[in-house]
Amino acid sequence: MVNVNDVPGVMAGEYHVLRDEAGVRVVIQPLRAWHPPMEGPPWVSTYRYEATIDLGVSPPRLVGRWERRGAR
Repeated sequence: MVNVNDVPGVMAGEYHVLRDEAGVRVVIQPLRAWHPPMEGPPWVSTYRYEATIDLGVSPPRLVGRWERRGAR
């Protein structure tokens, strides 16, 4: 369950989590639009979230961002 601008919904897609000695890498790729459906095109599937979690500091530090696919 996610909440965007006080509108609750569900995000469908894929995620990957990879851990090594230094930290954790997380990738979230939405594939379906928010539910309940919002007007307009399914924009959410055009974005990808990538984050790293640094486990070498206390408290652990997360740095992440949403990026439009194909905009690199």
